[in-house]
Amino acid sequence: MKIIFLHDIPRIGRKGEVKEISDGYALNFVIPRGLGVRATESEIKKIQSQKSASDAEKKVQEELLAKSLDDLSAITVTIKEKANDKGHLFEGIHKERVVDEIKKTAGIALDPEYIELPKPLKEVGQFLVQIAAHGKKGKVKVVVEAEG
Repeated sequence: MKIIFLHDIPRIGRKGEVKEISDGYALNFVIPRGLGVRATESEIKKIQSQKSASDAEKKVQEELLAKSLDDLSAITVTIKEKANDKGHLFEGIHKERVVDEIKKTAGIALDPEYIELPKPLKEVGQFLVQIAAHGKKGKVKVVVEAEG
């Protein structure tokens, strides 16, 4: 039976993929759990239209991100974390935290994979964090301050 997968199933199929699987597996596992639907002509057209719409939206988001990378260089992001007397943080600041602070400060939503941070920030101070997306690069000034 041909199935269109609505979710990833490890070692079986990925979301949006059309694949031939055994009837028993499809009828007893995949379809009842909402992991896939029977691949009819109308379902295939529906999935293709959804995929093209999401691809177009993704392209627009990428273009907006490339334009906003220039704006990011003028932004300073301040993060307050608990630190000891010597200025070492108790908890490192990871890419995800930097992304959250950029979103709060500038209103620009980024994916953590665009941030080039080889290791978490573990000290109080000023850092230039590089952002690379779709062939364009930008830098954000991150100021880490001791809390309390």
